Order: sequence, then structure tokens, then C-alpha cells
Amino acid sequence: MHNEYRQQLLECKVDGQPAPKRMPQLIWDEELASQAEAQAKSCTFYGNYPKSRRFKSVEQNIASCGSVEDVMKRWFSQHISYNFKENKCLLRCDQYLKMVSANTTHIGCAAYKCPSGEHYYILAIVCNYGPGLRGIVRPYEAKNIDEVCPM
Repeated sequence: MHNEYRQQLLECKVDGQPAPKRMPQLIWDEELASQAEAQAKSCTFYGNYPKSRRFKSVEQNIASCGSVEDVMKRWFSQHISYNFKENKCLLRCDQYLKMVSANTTHIGCAAYKCPSGEHYYILAIVCNYGPGLRGIVRPYEAKNIDEVCPM
């Protein structure tokens, strides 16, 4: 799903965002996936930024509700809160920025049903990104920062 959203950016199909010069496809990484699985199975719903032998920095998105598809859609929909030209979030947009960082080349995700009462569960969804986007930088270089995709 991440690569589908990244492709939408390349094709200038994301309202209000400029198309990137480049947006690499994410490659599945077993180490990142294993760490995501451990985090999901812990049923704790806060990020822990795992260490990696392969990547200098790792970023993490975590959610605790909905289906995997709904969560990915919610993370990506944060693009409406991101002003690319000013590199500012009007509301929360950090999960979107992690999804579309051109610096990120690898991903590992996991989901786990955490018990929540006698007959209920909460779905923990975790995605780790390597290398992570660190600091206050734009997630990618735009083809033309003054041309945003049509709304």
C-alpha cells in the first residue's frame, strides 16, 4: 500500500502536493518487519524507534484501531495538513511524512490483535521505515515547488 501511495505522488495525483523528482519504491526488510511485529505484539501504542544494524535511523508509525487499509489511508490523508512550500504541518502530518520520505528505501510492517476485554480486540499496526527522515527537512525534492497537483 505504501508504494501505491508513493506512486500517486509521482503521478501528481495528490491534491495540494507537488510531484517529486524521484520517489523510490520501498523494499520489504525482514529486520524492520521483525521489530514491527515485536512492537505490535507488545500491545503498547507508542513509538519506540528501534535500532537497526542496517540503518542509521529508523522511523515508526503506529496505530491501534481500524483495518490495515483504513490506517494506511488515514496516515496518508494527513497530506492535507502539510504545506510543502513552507515545510509546515497545519495539524498532524508526521505519519504522512514518514510514508513519503524519498530518503526511505526499506519498510517492515506488522499487525497484531491485542486483547481488549472478554470478546474484543484492538488491532495494533506498526510500520518501521529505514533509513528514517530525521530533522526538519522536506520529505522529497519537488520537480517544481511552485506547482502543486490539482485539487
